[in-house]
Amino acid sequence: EEETQPFLDVYFADDQHGYVVGTFNRIFATQDGGKTWTPLMHRSGNPQEWHFYSVSGNNGQVYLSGEQGRVWRLDQASQKFVAINTPYNGTLFGITAQANGQVYAYGMRGSFFHSSDQGQAWQRSKLPFASNVMRVIALGNKRLLVVAQSGEIVQSQDDGQTFSPVPLANPMPYFGAALLDTGHLALAGALGVRIEAL
Repeated sequence: EEETQPFLDVYFADDQHGYVVGTFNRIFATQDGGKTWTPLMHRSGNPQEWHFYSVSGNNGQVYLSGEQGRVWRLDQASQKFVAINTPYNGTLFGITAQANGQVYAYGMRGSFFHSSDQGQAWQRSKLPFASNVMRVIALGNKRLLVVAQSGEIVQSQDDGQTFSPVPLANPMPYFGAALLDTGHLALAGALGVRIEAL
């Protein structure tokens, strides 16, 4: 039986162009809707072969996040992922890019950082919890939702400067979240999947 390394996240810019990332520097791209995939490990700027936990993009920009507080941004000219340091040396589970150019990186123990210059400079925001951040959902107009593994969700109306709690009907430990077209939030966690009204 052949062993493979797991993939941890996928991002599609449109129905044809996408990326998948995973452990030990695994990154592949598709330009035909997933029919074929091209390895990009030689373009990752990750000689230590750290894990990629997340891939996200917006308006032609593509970002990766991973171990050691590291973020990578796709340089359009060279088509290489350029490594960027953040003020953090722990694991960054996720990265979210907004259409307005804001980028959010997040991870262990309430770590939440944002950049307004495509990742060149990062600022840390203090969250009202110390649990792992599992997902940040950009709602536009400077509004964000931050989902914690501990079962808490907070929102920001000012691009991650300040936060207030989101009341939930049935909180549970969360591992993932997605915004539905209905304006509801789908939450996956320790007790299954739940839909919460925003």
